Order: sequence, then C-alpha cells, then structure tokens
Amino acid sequence: MYREQFRRLIQMAKEGRGSTIEISLREVDVSFAVIPREVIPLLEYPMKMFNLFVPHVLRETMVRYPLVSSLNPRRSEPRQGLTTEKLRVDLAGSLAETESFFRTPMPPNIDELTINHPIMGNNTIPQMFKILIAHEQRHQEQMASVNAAQALGGTSRRS
Repeated sequence: MYREQFRRLIQMAKEGRGSTIEISLREVDVSFAVIPREVIPLLEYPMKMFNLFVPHVLRETMVRYPLVSSLNPRRSEPRQGLTTEKLRVDLAGSLAETESFFRTPMPPNIDELTINHPIMGNNTIPQMFKILIAHEQRHQEQMASVNAAQALGGTSRRS
C-alpha cells in the first residue's frame, strides 16, 4: 500500500505535478478503536490541523508503542482462507518488490516529497519508512512475546 503511494508521489514529482500527495481517510481508513469508522471521515479536517503541531518523532513513537488503540486500514485486512505457504509466498513477493523499489534511482529531492494523511500526518518518504519500521518493530516484539509465553507453556496476548 505504501510502496504504491511512494511510487505515485515520485512519478508525480518527475512529471512536475507537485511534491505532495493527499491521502484521504477514504483511501487509507486507519482509525482509532474508540471511534466508529463511519465517524472518522468527519474528523478529517480537524485531524489534519492537529497534525500540523505533532512532531514526527511523536507520530513514530505512537506507532511503535500503541498508546492509543487503533484499527488497521481495511485494505490491509487479513484475507480469508490464506494458507501459511501462500502467506510466505506473498511476503517474499512483497519483500522483493520493496528491494526493487530501493534499487530504483531516487529523485534528488526525496526529502521534499511528502505524503499527507489526516492521522499519519505529513511525512517525507524517509519519515514514512521510519514509521513503517516502528510498526514492524512492534509486531516483532508481539511475536517474541507470544513465542516466549508458548515456550513457558502459557499464552500471551498483546495489542
């Protein structure tokens, strides 16, 4: 999902059509668990204004340490009937696409190209990768916690 946004932004910049893409809550409908998804789009403008004052490091920290429970975008919902093998194949393909993305020449103004989302804020491509890395670190910690609990014969559940 984010690779596509990065590609779209880079292509737009190459064509001289600007340096920022606006991602609406309808396109990437990440939400807060305490607010119904149907209400979130009504808060799009106030959230954009609020995010003008939120430093990137705070956004990254909020993703890494889920202080506020959030809901993933519907686009990233787990698919029904996905086997472990199919999941591994899909993940390997996704990693290959990401590696390919990094091998392509980046524009010299990569730090000026921004993705603006009401909840995620206004981030450059490198900043967005830092947020994605923080999110992945959180999942790695969750998996380690589950594995440790299973090794001890118990169960662990973390969000």
